[in-house]
Amino acid sequence: AFEPMPQPDEAFPTVMVDPKKAFQTIEGIGGALTDAAAETFAKLPKERQREVLEAYFDPAKGIGYSLARTHINSCDFSSASYAYAGPGDVELRTFSVAPDRRFRLPFIKAALATAGGPVKIFASPWSPPAWMKTNGNMLQGGKLKPEYRDAWARYYARFVQEYEKEGVPIWGLTVQNEPMATQTWESCLFTGEEERDFVRDHLGPALERAGLQRLKLMIWDHNRGILYQRAKAVYDDPAASRYVWGAGFHWYVGDHFDNLRLVHDAWPDKHLLFTEGTPASYDPATVNDWKWGEVYATSILRDLQNWAVGPRPRRQLLLRAGARRHPHRGAHLHECFLLHRPRLEVRAAGGAARGRHHERRRSPGDGLPPPRRTARGGRHEQDRFRQGLRPVGGRPGGEDEKPRPLHRDARLGSRMRPCRTAPDR
Repeated sequence: AFEPMPQPDEAFPTVMVDPKKAFQTIEGIGGALTDAAAETFAKLPKERQREVLEAYFDPAKGIGYSLARTHINSCDFSSASYAYAGPGDVELRTFSVAPDRRFRLPFIKAALATAGGPVKIFASPWSPPAWMKTNGNMLQGGKLKPEYRDAWARYYARFVQEYEKEGVPIWGLTVQNEPMATQTWESCLFTGEEERDFVRDHLGPALERAGLQRLKLMIWDHNRGILYQRAKAVYDDPAASRYVWGAGFHWYVGDHFDNLRLVHDAWPDKHLLFTEGTPASYDPATVNDWKWGEVYATSILRDLQNWAVGPRPRRQLLLRAGARRHPHRGAHLHECFLLHRPRLEVRAAGGAARGRHHERRRSPGDGLPPPRRTARGGRHEQDRFRQGLRPVGGRPGGEDEKPRPLHRDARLGSRMRPCRTAPDR
């Protein structure tokens, strides 16, 4: 908790919190449940598996993730490309999630069991099956062939039904991961108008016919930069918009936090969810550097300040060398590293609300260190508040560890007060 400070010093960077004022409801905070994570998890000794699960999903012993993303068909974090239905099977008679039963489904079930409560899982496709695409390949971009739009829409519904038969409830879907990126891994391209038409004429009706209208359907699922334009293409069409809960966004090309607020202000009934992102220049060799905690904290806090309902950083369990497991991305080692222990601890139970706060911005006469630049090359957005906050406990469950200030300037250290960014679960 914050210690009261009735009258802050005007020259001291300060965060003022008014808990009586609330804004958006936070759906949760979490990570990705991919093939790569699941295969790495399976290679760990049992005691390490337990440590990983508790660190991420246990609300008492760890950080209590309550939100997670997984994928439909293979993705860039899969050992190989695969689809659930065979060539030409528009009726989906051969549809099977058998590829996921070896590693991914057991991993997800173990995570759900450790959480001991609801975890909101949403799923995203990186690519339709190769036979549905203009380039005949799950990789290298390409588009969905018009004649397969209806079959592809029913594919989403079938995935949800099959996962729920396996005991894994699905909370939401995104239409397409990164629909403007032609990648060397699984990818598929949609313009804003194509995404609108697919949702309106195929995906929305298919989910409705399957009795899955409860699912939170998200458009875009790409960078913040042109989020407004992509949202407008769908939301301005009432027939398409009625199926859509909100928009997912990524963080790879610039920060563009203000674009979230622009979209919220234009369509306040729609939601914004951070579905994927890492610092562009992330280097696993420096995983323990404090700067990554600052970079992630900046992104999470700025997103929440601009109406996001939950952050889901990129990945939680990877093999140390070669994050993507297709041959073109390099070999893998069996060692893993965890991204649950940067020194900044962020916890939020689903249903928490963002409160009113005010930041006193720095001024030229403050005599404080100049704002730094992040590894992404942008202005360090966190400089307004990082001086006055510090995390409690250096790791999940590590309340006995002495808290460390986010900024180690001797002029400021004596005035710092311990805090958390959200209530413990």
